[in-house]
Amino acid sequence: METNDCKAIKSGFWYVIVNFAIRGISFITLPVFTRLMSTDEMGQFVNFSTWITLLYPVLTLNMESSIVVAKYDYKEKIDDYISSVLVLGSTLTILSYVISFFFRDNINEAFNINNFQLHIIFLYLMFSPAMAILQIKSRLEYKYKTSIILSLMSAVLFTVISMFAVLMSDDKLFGRIIGFYLPAIFLNICIYLYFLIKSKKIKIEYWRYGLIISIPLIFHTLAGNLLNSSDRVMINSIIGNSSTALYGIAYSCATTVSLLWYSLNQAWAPWAYEQMDKNNHLILKQASKIYMILFGLIVLCFMLVAPEILWLMGGTAYKEALNVIPPVMCGFVFQLVYSFYINIETIEKKTVYVAIGTIIAAVVNIVLNYLLIPKFGYVAAAYTTLVGYATLFIVHFLFVKKIGKTYWYDSRFNVSFLLFFCITSSLIILIYKFVIIRYAIIFLILFFFGVKLLSYKKGIIEAIKKGSLDELIRVIMKVSRT
Repeated sequence: METNDCKAIKSGFWYVIVNFAIRGISFITLPVFTRLMSTDEMGQFVNFSTWITLLYPVLTLNMESSIVVAKYDYKEKIDDYISSVLVLGSTLTILSYVISFFFRDNINEAFNINNFQLHIIFLYLMFSPAMAILQIKSRLEYKYKTSIILSLMSAVLFTVISMFAVLMSDDKLFGRIIGFYLPAIFLNICIYLYFLIKSKKIKIEYWRYGLIISIPLIFHTLAGNLLNSSDRVMINSIIGNSSTALYGIAYSCATTVSLLWYSLNQAWAPWAYEQMDKNNHLILKQASKIYMILFGLIVLCFMLVAPEILWLMGGTAYKEALNVIPPVMCGFVFQLVYSFYINIETIEKKTVYVAIGTIIAAVVNIVLNYLLIPKFGYVAAAYTTLVGYATLFIVHFLFVKKIGKTYWYDSRFNVSFLLFFCITSSLIILIYKFVIIRYAIIFLILFFFGVKLLSYKKGIIEAIKKGSLDELIRVIMKVSRT
């Protein structure tokens, strides 16, 4: 029987492979969309999808965020809990949908959307938590096959239909929206019904429990979405659709790094929660260092090939947005590190701290956007995003220090690691014109660490075969010291 360590290693590997395969689909198809659609249409689509992201936690109550903790408190009744919180979230969305009908003109003007787009937003949000909950439940139970198959199949299907709809439609924006969101709505409805059929028990007790955990995280998610998305909304409002498209495509290139973190975190977080529950802080501290070093090396390589990534994603029309990528990627490195501290706050049920930290960072980001975008253009938003993520790290570190659990990680190492990336990302911008230098650096990184890993190949393979994460960590620590 496989141990959870073994499952964590396998799931981590497959999450990275599948999520990058999905990202690969975006890499292949986004250039098609950027050439079929004008920059104005692309900007409108970015604006539309951004509003969906921003409204999600408010209109769904963000109930899926409570699943992580509920799994440990309602082990045998988790399906009853899921059906209860799904009904609660969709009920609020329906009520909001009805109310919005009477104020639709004001909402459309404020959001820069039309009536059709407003209907799609609510229909999507009504059922989308079902997919999120299924994914979270599968990850927590180490059922990574269910999660990755569903993710891969839906990504391929939605992208193909969306591309076909754009090609066949005279209104390219309309085609892009119905091609992606209508199939997603249908799939989410199917998953929603699956949970309700599996358990029809709706209990007020579960609503109370879920709301206590989720309400603070609503503000966390909303503020986090504002931190991630307010730059595009404000660029759209202050400068216009074309600048939104330029920034949006460059930001999308940078999110390759965020995707890497998200993929690895799908395996890391459940394993980290187990170590916290068992009080294995030494193994967690060692593992986090390895995680950061490997992640950092990959991020450096992505930064160095950013010009080529941007060209593939958008073509020469978007090359002026290149300088957006390094600071945003650096911000995602901060995301990796502060997520360690958020995990501690979550397992300690201090979700109010999580929310407060993210709200502070979002306010800092929005204020800086308001002050700097009019003066320095859309590129300023990349640096305000980095400042926002740095603020998150500082605030969550201070909260975990208040809890008394900073010893779970090596804080001095974490700070040094982040400072290194702030300096390095600034220097990389200076060498973007020198292709040979950039690729020589990548070669040296891969060669140096490739040789080190090969020297410990037997130990690494043996640890993976045994499914022993402790042994794998010890071997890789030896590699890092030599």
